[in-house]
Amino acid sequence: MTHYLQSPAPELWQTADDGDAFVWSDDSTTIAMAAEVATILGPVRMAMEGLPSLTVAFFIITALRRHDLPKDVWTRRLSILAGSTRVDAVAEFLQSLGKLPLQLRTQIEGPVVVLGCGLENCRSYLKEANLAESDLVLETLSLSRIDRVVDHPDDHTPGSRKLTRRQRDAARCKRAWETLVLLSRSDLDAHSLQTWKSTGLKFLPAPAKEITPPPPPRDPINRLLNNLSDDELYGDLARMSRSASAIVALPRRPSEPESLPIGGVSDVTNRGNPERLLMTELAADPMLLLARIANGQALYLRRETPPGPAPKQRPIAIENGIRCWGSTRIWMSTFALALGASEERRGDTRAVFWTVAGKRYTPEDLTTRDGMLEQLGRLEPDAHPGEGIAAWDAMLREDTDDWEATFAEPLIIVSESTDHDAAFTDSIRHVARPFLIATISRDGEVQLSRRTLLGDEKLQRLKLELSGPPNVMIRQDKAGQPLFLSHRIPPLAFSADSKVIWGRTVLNRDQRPVVWMVTTDQRLLMCTTSRHGCTEVVNDLPCSTVLAHHWNHNRLSLVLGTPTVPHCLIGVNAESLINERIELHGDFQSSDYGFMDSALLRLGDGEYQIIDPTTGHITGQGTEQGHHLGNGFVLRHHDAIFRNDGTSPEKWHSYGRFQSATSAPVGCVVIGENHEPMAIAQDLSQVQPLDAGSGVRLTGATKRSGVKVQSIHRPRPVVCDPTGRWWVIQYEQIQDVTGLDRNYTRTRNVLRVDTRDGKVTPVQDDDFRSRLWSRNKAHTILITQKSVRNQFRGVALTNEGLVFQLRSNHALILKRQLDRIPHLTLVQQPLASDIEFTPFESPPRDSDDADSGWSMRKAILNGGTAWLDSRGLVHLQRFDDHRELTLVLVDTHCAGWFSDFGFFGPVFFAPPYAGITEDVPVPSVAMDWLSDWTSQWRKLL
Repeated sequence: MTHYLQSPAPELWQTADDGDAFVWSDDSTTIAMAAEVATILGPVRMAMEGLPSLTVAFFIITALRRHDLPKDVWTRRLSILAGSTRVDAVAEFLQSLGKLPLQLRTQIEGPVVVLGCGLENCRSYLKEANLAESDLVLETLSLSRIDRVVDHPDDHTPGSRKLTRRQRDAARCKRAWETLVLLSRSDLDAHSLQTWKSTGLKFLPAPAKEITPPPPPRDPINRLLNNLSDDELYGDLARMSRSASAIVALPRRPSEPESLPIGGVSDVTNRGNPERLLMTELAADPMLLLARIANGQALYLRRETPPGPAPKQRPIAIENGIRCWGSTRIWMSTFALALGASEERRGDTRAVFWTVAGKRYTPEDLTTRDGMLEQLGRLEPDAHPGEGIAAWDAMLREDTDDWEATFAEPLIIVSESTDHDAAFTDSIRHVARPFLIATISRDGEVQLSRRTLLGDEKLQRLKLELSGPPNVMIRQDKAGQPLFLSHRIPPLAFSADSKVIWGRTVLNRDQRPVVWMVTTDQRLLMCTTSRHGCTEVVNDLPCSTVLAHHWNHNRLSLVLGTPTVPHCLIGVNAESLINERIELHGDFQSSDYGFMDSALLRLGDGEYQIIDPTTGHITGQGTEQGHHLGNGFVLRHHDAIFRNDGTSPEKWHSYGRFQSATSAPVGCVVIGENHEPMAIAQDLSQVQPLDAGSGVRLTGATKRSGVKVQSIHRPRPVVCDPTGRWWVIQYEQIQDVTGLDRNYTRTRNVLRVDTRDGKVTPVQDDDFRSRLWSRNKAHTILITQKSVRNQFRGVALTNEGLVFQLRSNHALILKRQLDRIPHLTLVQQPLASDIEFTPFESPPRDSDDADSGWSMRKAILNGGTAWLDSRGLVHLQRFDDHRELTLVLVDTHCAGWFSDFGFFGPVFFAPPYAGITEDVPVPSVAMDWLSDWTSQWRKLL
């Protein structure tokens, strides 16, 4: 028999009849039969995930079956387990079990309920047998006396083995006593035992005391505008607000890095706290480490500062005064509702409104019809709300302890004449800056700006109109051009075609790949998924030549320029997609650029400048006769490599001398894995890690490539993969290459270098996507290209619809296909001789340079205008209807955007930020719009 079935105290209980029965030693009464014990312990085993002490089970079985036992019997038996400990409480508990109702004291189910309910979720120490051991126990109890192996206590050998059993029995007695104490303190009563028997729970969940009120409706302002769209009096206002909310874009506050929560590691620097030292530094000799720290040569980890949570509210103040009487008041309310609807769709930030007039500010509720009418009905005679705005701002700051977590940048809506009032400007001079301000003229022109201590930063310009059909927002600076152009971020995605000449894959804050591309028509595209096309972030770059690029803290920085185009610094935030443009003045024809940790290095004509990439200000300058190797590294006399990290403009850090086995000089320096600088030989024969110090390389061994490139030109690093391991290197001209594993075409001067093992491979394909290759699939986006048309001779409006003339003797007609998803398609057919096409007129170009940006060609039709967009789009306008239609010129399945509906077509052309996951059928309103145009043409005939 197992130890579990042996009595830990023979003077308490023993086995009888060769293990078929268990009896109390003091009066030889039977506790239970072995088969009964097996039946009881089976369910207990499942409830406890083990078995309690057999002694405990015997006490519970006897207490339930023999309710007439006096207290002194329980006290005598418990004293054998507890020794000198008082046992009165446990004895009273055992006596109370005999007073339970009969349905809870049945022969088998009664002990199961008490043990299961009382010992459920108990400590593992109180389980004398685990699940594996309990199988053997139950199997042994279920056997007959003939098959059961009897293990007598006297079979043990003398000596230390008998002492071990004595210790084990004492521990078992202690465990049994502690289990009985736990049961006595478990508040087991008839109600809890009956509940556990019926439900498996000791206590049922208490019902809720109060009914939770329903949450407020989601997007209340958008709901209000939807309900008012068909209203006879306020329908125009609601439709205009909905249209404006799709165009207006409020930027987020540029947070200070020190106020953000500490994130991961973003960089390696030579300044920092001792706890941020690299592990390689700590492994060095103590005296060497102290010397490196004293000389500023030790390397530290730089912590990343990810953004905190979005603010909860956007405070908006609306002017109400004598200058706002008339239509200006309508424009202000329309724009305020548009801002509220835009914030609701954008995220968790909610717009809260106040009306400011004179010295007063009044809260407004623009989520209900009554609240909107009350705000529209206010007429105040004050000249300007300057003092009211100052008091409103002070109130907001007094009511919150954490301003940035509670409020987004406040926005003030005032009339244009009020903003030009010197008294108003003087009265708000103490309002904390920066803040957003929207000035609205009498004819509905809106200028959105950020007001800072340095002046106004213009963000967006719009024009509102309440007359005519819905969605009549146009951009004032492109009067007469398509409405599609008024969107800061286009509502359609674009295909990355052969016009892409530069690209780079990076990892965003979520460690997901993002591809940035520059096209020959001076556009910056961003791709985040292979399911959608590219988002056009900038469409008016000064040129397409990238002189330097940098990715840091979710921000892309580009330096663009040519010998004839002034150099310009472009900065784009990957989350808000707001871009900043800084002109780099000076002699730009001979300048070379390289990004450092937090600065931009500009070299030329023996001088250097250190530029702050966020402002364009020059923070340091001096003379430098070295040669730029890329990424801010400079090669001086005797092959000494130096770099300025931008923190101290006058201090250059030495990276030692480049040592080549082939006597080749250093060609360029790139930033490899873990931000480690890697020097590449001019002939690509080796890759050597560098370390800021006395010239001794401490960060790794030299990697030899086995390749030798013969060229009089230095290699230029073009782009790298997200990890910095693989770099694409380009020569201006190559004479010969030896040592490559595969056939190499000499006409292609582009090679890929692996900075980890030094391997060099050719980039055989001229397609830009081959330069974005990465062996790590998690760092790669499969960029899909769609064939779009952008060349037509002319266009005509016929009985069958819109027809485009190809350069060959064929035409494309726009038709609607009624398949599973109704869509528009371009069907090719022979050119009919009776169709009179209107040619697309080419606009005058400022330059004969082919790299001069995308273009628009116009054709005047009967009743409207067609604009051919070189980006593969056609924009359609009608003279009698302000609504517009934009189509992507794909033959099989046209995507498009209708101003009164939004996007439709294949999901590939849907903007990634819109959350569209499947194809959208062409709306009936767009088809009716085209049909009405065709019908008008028939009437003219």
